[in-house]
Parts: sequence; structure tokens; C-alpha cells
Amino acid sequence: MSKRSRRASAVSDTKDDDEPLSPTAVQSKRRKKSAPTVDPSDVIHDLYEVIRNHKNTEGKVLCEPFIRAPKRR
Repeated sequence: MSKRSRRASAVSDTKDDDEPLSPTAVQSKRRKKSAPTVDPSDVIHDLYEVIRNHKNTEGKVLCEPFIRAPKRR
């Protein structure tokens, strides 16, 4: 049995009260809700700030050794 035939047999073309569904009604059931619109640069900036300001239990900033490049020697 082809994929198209299996999918067609798995999807019911009728409602509970035996009224046929229109093609748009079937498609609307299949659609997923779109994710809220979020600016990726804002998310990256927030993540950077969290990492940059993270402190250990003693209150010392953990990323401090990585801020500046070490000397070549």
C-alpha cells in the first residue's frame, strides 16, 4: 500500500455527525500553531549576558579568565 493510500485511510473525512469535511477543514486540523515571533539577536544577547554575569557560589565571575586573550608567552 502506498504512503498516500495509507494516509488517506488513516484520516477520517467525516465529522462525528457524519457531515463531510471540506479540504480546508482537514488542512486546518493538521496545521501546527506558529511559534511566537522572537528576534534571534535579542535571545542571543540575553544568553550572552547570562553567561557573562554567571557567578560561582563564592560570588566570583566565572568567565573573567576568558574575557582577554592570554599573552603569547
